[in-house]
Amino acid sequence: MNTDIRRKLSSARAAAAAVAFALAVLASGCAGPNAPSPNAAHPLPPSAPPAVELGPSIAVLEVAEFRAGPGHDVQLVLVETSGLSGATFGTPLLRAPGGNTDGGCPQLHRVGPGGRWDMDASMSYCAPVGDGSRAGMTVIVQYTDDAGRRGTLTATMQEVQ
Repeated sequence: MNTDIRRKLSSARAAAAAVAFALAVLASGCAGPNAPSPNAAHPLPPSAPPAVELGPSIAVLEVAEFRAGPGHDVQLVLVETSGLSGATFGTPLLRAPGGNTDGGCPQLHRVGPGGRWDMDASMSYCAPVGDGSRAGMTVIVQYTDDAGRRGTLTATMQEVQ
């Protein structure tokens, strides 16, 4: 082989090895324990702000109707009375006087500002059921208003139907 060709091959191999070495050094300097420490010239990006407590919910959920229906069915109608915000909530939880609970099929529900929500119409066969109690049944609804503030509605069935 010609000496001139050997020199060119040797020089090309040396250049390729130098490039590979430089890339390996650069890559290892970007992560792990060898990462550069922050300083004034290269500060770390700001972290997420701490969670802010938003205060009580603006939405006001109230019970318009809560009574025992036929068999173990429960009739529940909720209304949002502030008119300022809607409310999003999971399936209402029913607690019988003996302690049994039922949450029906897990679903998200929404009532708009000043709106009305009927459990029977909204959930049909997925609605939670009671134990046949005619008084003492409790409903618990945890909701979030349109701004992300949380509220809880708790009501107890009073009348014997």
